[in-house]
Amino acid sequence: MRKISGIVRTGGFALLTVFWGTAAAQECINFVRPVTGSSITAPVCTLEVEKNDCKRSIRKVEFQARYFAAGADTPTVISIGTVSRSPYLIEWDVSEIPNQLFSGASFLAEAKLSNGDLVAARQEGVFFLHQKVERLKHQVPFAFAGTKKIEGEPIALPAPRPGVSIKALIYWNEKELAFLVHVLDPKFTGKLSPEQLASQGCEILLDPQKERKPFPGKDVFLFSVPLNGKPYRIIYKPVPNDSGSFSFQTSTSPADIKAEVTMTEGEGFSIYCPLPIAVFGDKLPQSLSCNLVVKTLASAKEVKRTSWVNASVYETYSPYLWGELLMQERPVYMSRVLFGSVAFGGGLLVTLLIAAVVMFFTRPAIKNIAEQSDEDRQQFTAIREVLDSFVIASVSIDAAAKALEMTPKKLNTLLRKTTGMTFHDYMMYARIEIAKERLRSSHCSEETIALACGFHSQAEMEKFFLRFNHQTPAKFRSEQQVV
Repeated sequence: MRKISGIVRTGGFALLTVFWGTAAAQECINFVRPVTGSSITAPVCTLEVEKNDCKRSIRKVEFQARYFAAGADTPTVISIGTVSRSPYLIEWDVSEIPNQLFSGASFLAEAKLSNGDLVAARQEGVFFLHQKVERLKHQVPFAFAGTKKIEGEPIALPAPRPGVSIKALIYWNEKELAFLVHVLDPKFTGKLSPEQLASQGCEILLDPQKERKPFPGKDVFLFSVPLNGKPYRIIYKPVPNDSGSFSFQTSTSPADIKAEVTMTEGEGFSIYCPLPIAVFGDKLPQSLSCNLVVKTLASAKEVKRTSWVNASVYETYSPYLWGELLMQERPVYMSRVLFGSVAFGGGLLVTLLIAAVVMFFTRPAIKNIAEQSDEDRQQFTAIREVLDSFVIASVSIDAAAKALEMTPKKLNTLLRKTTGMTFHDYMMYARIEIAKERLRSSHCSEETIALACGFHSQAEMEKFFLRFNHQTPAKFRSEQQVV
């Protein structure tokens, strides 16, 4: 990462190499504004210095700026102007200057004293946020944990060189926010040194709070997944000081991430990185700022960084520019509770259908008379005589039991004991037996026969005919009718 220094080694601030001088000389003037770490949102930046306890008077002050042009990774140094009397203040029109992010812009005030000496003051880490930014947005679908292949619109990163393509897929669920990065590279080889493989991989940059600061702070997550080695987190700590300097202290720590790396010779590599929800606290935010950086080898010694966000190498690490991930609602049909309920209901329905089929084909007919005891035969004969008189009429079990001077429960028990059927099934069975005789001996329509036998409709007769005879009335008639 670049560290802004008050001294420009090539180009501007050349006088500093000669006249930076002693600490006492630097104390003659100091910056009043802008202050280190400030953000300028207006198209004008005001620069002002004041004289300290310097014994010499100031003849003039020249203001210089060091900033980064659009897409540039090396700084531009310009002279803003000269002020010859107090207050030593100048306004710089920055309307045509791009936003200054990550390490920001820096300034030098160079004062010429009455004795001809030159003294200077510097101010670093000043950020410009005056230019409008169009941020990328990406809809993140829901998928179950552990999914390695999902359908959806991928994020396409710029090709680092001809013939190479980079795509990323993201999904979420209650357990993780998962990233799948695919790099297709026909020149890829895994036969490299461990160091070269470790320099490749991907970085996942997240700002859950969407604070959009110009530089990464402690609340921003930067995870790196190398092709060789364990994932780790990069931590940036901005370090301003009273002298006006601004720099970053960087450190790394192991990340509790179970990433998977797949490398295929002559094809490329893939990275699957599920970030546990615990990273974000109790739950995943509905939206968050994000950037993806994929690192590939441009040559044996040069690593090429490709970013989802179009920015210079360093500004890709500025949360101010990052895109936005929007978590889509979980589809109702993908609810585990609903899915389990449907599966249970479906299984229960299948079980009931199987049971119905088994009952259909195994329902016992009237027991053979030889299997019945004398007492059973006498009871059944008495019951049948009464029930036969009710066969073609719509009679309830209560009415039939009353005619037999017994309770409905006892009637059902006796019928099950002697026929294996309930009252309702026995009445349907008896009607079917009458219908069979009429189908054999008459040319009446099935509907006429059904109604004459006490069925409510032809469909009801067909239902019980199939149940007790395992064939339709039409087929029975075609085989059994007496011409």
